[in-house]
Amino acid sequence: MKQVFYYDQTSKQLTHIGIVDDNADLPDNATFVQPQNGMFDPLTWTGTDWVGVSQAEWENNQPAPVSATLTTEQKFQAQLALQMATMQEKQAEFNAQVLSQLANTTPVTSTAPTTSEASATSVTSEAPVTPVASATSEAPVTPVTSTTSAAAVTPTTSTTSTATTSAATENK
Repeated sequence: MKQVFYYDQTSKQLTHIGIVDDNADLPDNATFVQPQNGMFDPLTWTGTDWVGVSQAEWENNQPAPVSATLTTEQKFQAQLALQMATMQEKQAEFNAQVLSQLANTTPVTSTAPTTSEASATSVTSEAPVTPVASATSEAPVTPVTSTTSAAAVTPTTSTTSTATTSAATENK
């Protein structure tokens, strides 16, 4: 394996370096002659050897360094971009917090069936309803049903008169 130096056919300047087998045929734009150390780009092939430029000439041909200072407009744009990134991060944190809170709460929905005013049928709630017992009642009291509340009714004792209990039963 040998190192091969390729050059441009027109300008004769070095384009790239490659490796070929020892017995490989070289194209017209390549040579096995290695450039001497200490030469700077552009390296040019003369047909027998490489010619380069001096270090001083090479340095003079280099582009001027770009100023690292930013203009006022560039500083302003950078500041706006930073503010935008910070706001997006805070918004994402807020969204995550709200979603977490929503996931941890149970939805509050009413399970009580509703009735229309035109309906004559009484609809009872899904919660168990216990009868209200009267201490002075002579007639049995029928269970009270709810049409709007889903909460359980606890038994209570009433000391109302028989007339009041009878009136409540009749209104039903």
